[in-house]
Amino acid sequence: MTTVDDIVVVLLHPFPVDGTFWAPMWRELDLAVQVVTPDFPGFGSNTYVPDHVTIVDVADDVAAVIAESGRRAVVCGLSLGGYVALSLVARHPEVVAGMLLANTRAEADTDDARRNRDQAIDTIRIDGFDVWRNAFVPKLLRPHPAPHTLDVAWSLAAAQQPEAVVAALLALRDRPDRTADLGAITVPTTVVAGSDDQVTPMEAIDALVTGIPGARKRVITDAGHLTALEQPETFAEVLRELVERVLA
Repeated sequence: MTTVDDIVVVLLHPFPVDGTFWAPMWRELDLAVQVVTPDFPGFGSNTYVPDHVTIVDVADDVAAVIAESGRRAVVCGLSLGGYVALSLVARHPEVVAGMLLANTRAEADTDDARRNRDQAIDTIRIDGFDVWRNAFVPKLLRPHPAPHTLDVAWSLAAAQQPEAVVAALLALRDRPDRTADLGAITVPTTVVAGSDDQVTPMEAIDALVTGIPGARKRVITDAGHLTALEQPETFAEVLRELVERVLA
């Protein structure tokens, strides 16, 4: 039987913020389990921006952190964090005890999406980081978000290094397609959608639920792409339920 001493909860943050994104949800979590919030290279406390970084690189780094703990992980990834989680479970299934995939997808970028990433990079390099941020951040929340939530999202994004954001955009653009790997996932999995997500369509969420054996779907109402920020209490409830499934 798996106990709380056998697992660690790993929270993988979305783009373009760092691990402090999880603070509102973490305060609601109320779990007697160690929680780890690694930062994507160049984000938050992970200040070094490598010349080249991939989603697979980050997944391998997270696997090493989990292995060093001597435990298995309930991995919660939102958006960018979900892409990392899918690479992690594909490459290092032995360290994963459960997964929560929020506002993410298995598919690689389409040609149009890749062009949009390149345009975003051009905007940052030519017009400036603030111009790009001001256009991008509102899309991450539901229409007409709570002013406090918007302020938090602005601040989290503004704290990041432009060079790190560019490196992450390249990693997002070139990430592998994980659709073919979904059927091999055997750990308890919950897939979360925001009812008002302007970034990830419900079709992509449903593809994860259909592709992962036994996956459960949860739609969080009054939330956009950053579900854990807009509805931290509900998100924490969903994560607690998953941990309980892993421990059952």
